[in-house]
Amino acid sequence: MLPGAHNFEDLNVNPTWKAHVKTHEEIKIAYVKKVVVLKK
Repeated sequence: MLPGAHNFEDLNVNPTWKAHVKTHEEIKIAYVKKVVVLKK
């Protein structure tokens, strides 16, 4: 994820970000989920 991403309100437990993502060939706009895994 590149700087400048903003939170996309989807009322989900894990936040979704609309961000520019750099691939090997180009920069694309993507919806990125931040998933937190808690280990016990």
